[in-house]
Amino acid sequence: MRAACAPPRLLALSLGNLASRADCAAFVRTLGRATEGGLTALVLREPLLADGPYLDLAERCRALVPWLVLHDRPHLVQAAQADGVHVGFRSLAPHEARRVLDVRGHGKERVVGFSSHAGDAADADRGADYVTFGPVFETPSKRGVRDTTGLDGLARRCAATRVRHLRGAHAIAPDEAPEPGHPTPLVYALGGVRAEDVGACVAHGAYGVAAIGDLLGHSDPGARAGAFLAALAASTATPAPGTRPAPGTRPATGADAATPAPPPGGDAP
Repeated sequence: MRAACAPPRLLALSLGNLASRADCAAFVRTLGRATEGGLTALVLREPLLADGPYLDLAERCRALVPWLVLHDRPHLVQAAQADGVHVGFRSLAPHEARRVLDVRGHGKERVVGFSSHAGDAADADRGADYVTFGPVFETPSKRGVRDTTGLDGLARRCAATRVRHLRGAHAIAPDEAPEPGHPTPLVYALGGVRAEDVGACVAHGAYGVAAIGDLLGHSDPGARAGAFLAALAASTATPAPGTRPAPGTRPATGADAATPAPPPGGDAP
């Protein structure tokens, strides 16, 4: 059994629409192309698949990525030799998922992730090792379901996080001094995040980003994986005062960069 390891800073989420053997085969090919661009981590979220086909897909993904967590299927973690489980607001709470893993004898060696949103209860992430938070930007999958938080909402969530840092195989509490290179809580920005948004997300406190459409839904997943990773490698600076975009907007680029940004917390014109 492997000891629990910290998630990489780039998490790919599967699209959630696989329903047939042909769909799964196509997805594995896409994932393979993304790994050629440097992708190393996948959250496998496929609610339409029964346990049998899901486990088969997980085993095929396990052969491609060094870090794999299963969405909403803690009972399959050991069989798939996955690194952990990710749970959402419609499934088990993180501490309950941890209990399932503990009962099966491998809870201390696996990570538990949680899908976090604005308005969650203060203890909703209890038992989690990392959270995805969003939707930070507009995304079709959450339109009418979840309000966009914007970068300010992401910053507030990162500041308030109760989720533990991971140091190798060991969890450390947020009030302990993290190791160099891990200055921010393990919060991942999710929801409409493009490679071009990585710098702003990290500057507002995110440890990393979780991507769906702009990665495994892209026509060139290898190139996009490379773009995300390059942006993460370059994104460590804190933004200068007065440069934060308004909630729900992205940082200015190109010709738009000449337009002054609204003050922190202000509304876009």
